This record gives sequence, structure tokens and C-alpha cells, in this order.
Amino acid sequence: MDLGPALHSSRYATTRLMILDDQRLLLPYWAKVVLSDIHAARYVHGIGLHWYLDHIAPARITLGTTHDLYPEYFLFGTEACSGWTSFDRGVQLGSWKRAEDYASDIIEDLNNYVTGWTDWNLALDQGGGPNWVKNFVDSTIIVDHSRDVFYKQPTFYSMAHFRSEGFTAA
Repeated sequence: MDLGPALHSSRYATTRLMILDDQRLLLPYWAKVVLSDIHAARYVHGIGLHWYLDHIAPARITLGTTHDLYPEYFLFGTEACSGWTSFDRGVQLGSWKRAEDYASDIIEDLNNYVTGWTDWNLALDQGGGPNWVKNFVDSTIIVDHSRDVFYKQPTFYSMAHFRSEGFTAA
């Protein structure tokens, strides 16, 4: 049985199912593929997207067009983290540049119909782990196990600006 029908017929019938959960550059193409199938579309509530290639996929074209085509489906940022590129790898304690990148991306998303935004990691150690794929990256909270302390990164404070009720993007 496919996921949509299985959820619908289970005790988890109120679970909201998102499609894509990948780069927004795949929009609106992938939304058209799935949502043009009426049997699949009836189980879908939203579209999940990652931030990693946002710089090459304009929000107005990808997110705006998808929203215009399918306004009844929410758009939600399902994954983001800093320190993932080969030229800017790993943890950088105190990086306000990364906080600015987060804020800029969140604002751009919110201004283009995205209803929420999620960081990939709640907390990581100073090496950017643990991580099952050995993709050691940065996080909003970094834990120093040897000293039994944690550091709230600038990205933590940047994201805090978007958590209040009634926030609307500029």
C-alpha cells in the first residue's frame, strides 16, 4: 500500500503529508508531476523544500509559481543548515554571516508563500556531529561535551526573531 492511503486508513489519518522534501529548484515541475495525479493529490497537504540551492532557484519563479498553481497546498522549509559546502565547511562559532544568511532566506521564503522553516539540527557537537552520513555541519546550538557547556550560535538568535505569533515578512 502507498503512503497516502496507508496513513488515511490508519489511526494517523490526520497526519499532514508533504511531497518533494528536496531543493526548490525542482518546483513547480515536481508539484505538477504529483499533484496532476488525482489519486496521489488527494493525500497531499503541502510541499517540503530544502534551502541548499536557493541561490540558483529564484523564489518568485519556484515558490511563487507553485503557489499560484496550487494555492491549496502549503509550502514548508523542511531542511537547512550552514557549513555544508566544501568551501565553507563545518562549525564556525560566532558566525553572524551565517545568521544573516538564515534570516535572509527565511524572509525570502515567507515573502513567497512559505509557511514555516526548519533547521536540520537542534544541536551538534564542536565537530558538527554526530551525523550518520558524515556530513559534519554547523547548528544553532553547539555542545562542548568535554566542558559540559553549550553555545547558542548567532543563527539561534536569528531564528528566534521569526518565532513570535503574528510575524509577517517585510
